[in-house]
Amino acid sequence: MEDIRDDVNSKSNIRLLRLSETQSTPADRAAHQRRKYLKAVAYTEHRVSRTRLVIRILSFILSGALVAVLSHALSVYYGSKNKVVMDVRLDSELRVWPRDMKMRPTLVLLAAASLATFLSGILCLASFTKAVRKITSFGNIATAMVSIIGFALWVAAAIYYKVDDLNEKARYDMLSFTCARRHDDTIDKAIGNLGSLCLQMRYAWIAALVIAVLELAAILTIFWGVWKSRSSTSYSKIGAEVHKPQ
Repeated sequence: MEDIRDDVNSKSNIRLLRLSETQSTPADRAAHQRRKYLKAVAYTEHRVSRTRLVIRILSFILSGALVAVLSHALSVYYGSKNKVVMDVRLDSELRVWPRDMKMRPTLVLLAAASLATFLSGILCLASFTKAVRKITSFGNIATAMVSIIGFALWVAAAIYYKVDDLNEKARYDMLSFTCARRHDDTIDKAIGNLGSLCLQMRYAWIAALVIAVLELAAILTIFWGVWKSRSSTSYSKIGAEVHKPQ
């Protein structure tokens, strides 16, 4: 008997639920759909803000690492700039570094990395505030400014760095010289492993390209966030019209 009563009560509840659904007004159904939509928008905005923060942290770490790598390479160069070694094969003294070696490409890349690290660091700190961390107009503007400046810096510096390296008629720079002489035991004994310096300088160029891609991705999150914010605003206006007293 108890099973029969439970079955009857269950069927009654289902009928009452269906009856309540059919008796709901268009405004109630619109409000329900609006709540579902706004919940989905909030979830998407959370994803956008998290993605943007992760990109900014990665950009800050990579650009900071690039500053450290380039600073180390420059410290090795300036610390042994005028050093000479005895070449046993030629029985004469040779300069460790070329007298007229170009340092501008490396210095330009270091300057770009330093500025990018500074800007990314400020934006990372500002992300502790909701005005920047959330999808807001101020947050979008701040991200746009840093990302556009960073993207332009990295693209320009990477192109200049690589084009100069590919010019075989130009004087040696840090990248071309260290990679050309990376197997020179005489120089290695004087200043350390040139092969390691060669890898560091190649890493610098690859890292510049990677960070440029990250900055482009950050710019794309702005359009993603603005699109979702506008969709949410439009839907809110529609919901307000539905609930407006007749």
